[in-house]
Amino acid sequence: MSTAKVQAMLEAFDDRVDRLTAVATEHTELAVKLRVLESDMAELRKILKEVAGIVARAQRSDWLTAPELAAELKVSREQIIRLVQAGRIRGYRLDPDSPKSHMRFDRQEVYEDLRSVT
Repeated sequence: MSTAKVQAMLEAFDDRVDRLTAVATEHTELAVKLRVLESDMAELRKILKEVAGIVARAQRSDWLTAPELAAELKVSREQIIRLVQAGRIRGYRLDPDSPKSHMRFDRQEVYEDLRSVT
């Protein structure tokens, strides 16, 4: 076998090793991306489950504003806000990213919350 033929075989072998290394690297990168995607999908499932719960509550609930709830409970609007801040009743902000956005209250949840603390 000639030196040129051996050299050509070595070059072909090196090319194959390079291609396999590239495929392995690509495979590793894809595996990492897949793990990140799986994690993101799990988080998305969790969020969608929460949204489904909110939608279900919205469909069955009687939502009240803070003044409406205050009138029903015969307390001040400020007292309603204090109950929310103390964690005694649940309220939902129309814009969760804005601490000053208007709140709505699920009448059924409020009464459940109040019964559980008394």
